[in-house]
Order: sequence, then C-alpha cells, then structure tokens
Amino acid sequence: MWKRRYDVITLVVLFCVLVGLTFALQSCSKPPTAEMDAARAALANAENDPDAASYSANAIARAKDLLAQMEAASQAGNYDSAKSLAAEVVSAANKAIEDAKTAAAQAQNDAQTAINAAKTLMNETTASLENAKGAKLKLDFAGLEGEMTQAQSTIDLSQTDYNNGRYNDAKQKAENARSAIASVQSRVAEGAQVVNRKK
Repeated sequence: MWKRRYDVITLVVLFCVLVGLTFALQSCSKPPTAEMDAARAALANAENDPDAASYSANAIARAKDLLAQMEAASQAGNYDSAKSLAAEVVSAANKAIEDAKTAAAQAQNDAQTAINAAKTLMNETTASLENAKGAKLKLDFAGLEGEMTQAQSTIDLSQTDYNNGRYNDAKQKAENARSAIASVQSRVAEGAQVVNRKK
C-alpha cells in the first residue's frame, strides 16, 4: 500500500515537472516582442534626434548594426540572443543621444570662442589699419580694406550658423575669418617695420 502511494506521488511530481518544463519551453519559443519593439523605438529616437544625427553618427551606426543582429537572431529562432541584443540596442541608442548632447554643448562653446576671437582681432586690426593710414604707410589700403570687408562677411555668416545651431560650420567660418584678418594685421605690421627701419 505504501509502495502504491509512493508511486502515485512520484507520478504526480513527474507530471508537475513535465508541465513546468512545457511552460518554460513555450515561453522560450516566443520572440521577445516587447524588448524588440523597445529597441526599434530607441533607435528611431536616436535617428530623429538632431544632435545625435550631427554628433553621434558612429554610435547610431553601431545601434543599427546591433538591431540587424537582433532581427537576424529572432528570425533564426535564437530568442535569448535576440532579447540580449535588444537590450544592447536600447543602451547604444540612449548613449548616442547622451553623448551627442555633451558634444553639442562643447561644439557650441568652441564656436562661440572662435567667433569672439575673430571679432576681437577684427577690432584690433581695424584700429591698426586706421593708424597705418594716418602714418601714411606705403600699403595697398584698398586691397586690405577689401579683405577686411570679406572677413567681416564671413564672421556674419559664422554668427548666422551659430544662431541656427550649426556650431561646427560656425567655428570653421570664424577660424577662416580670423586667419584672413591675421594676414592683414601681419602686412600692416610689416609696413610699419619698414618705416621704422628707414628712420
């Protein structure tokens, strides 16, 4: 009698184990839809973020690659791998946005610094040019003033880029303007040195 009870208990335990395994296998046989949808949404957010598009192109490319791996794993029935890759996509996409914000802030600061430097040099060189005129230095003042006018236009374009959030373009234009102004300043200084040597 005890043996029969033992056999019944054993059968019940085995049945419960089999039921548990069946549920476990069923849960593993389904693709991680929620996680995969979250991964796709995270990547879309990164791609549509203006800063990320400008400053985190490589990070977005990595997230896209991970997403492709996720889709391939899911299609192959490797759902555990697909779930893990989905989490990596979300992490990479979010990091792309965070890193882009930092890079954009730095680019904004760099652009403003470059514009300020160009404007300062413009004022200094304009004053030097006026002094050179007063000293009647032998310089091509018309040509130099034309270069200064062009440099000022470049600074204005740089400021427009800055105001529209195109910080890298703004920095480049400001640096170009500063280089042009420095060239004018150098020639004015050389003209003054020539006069001084003759005295």
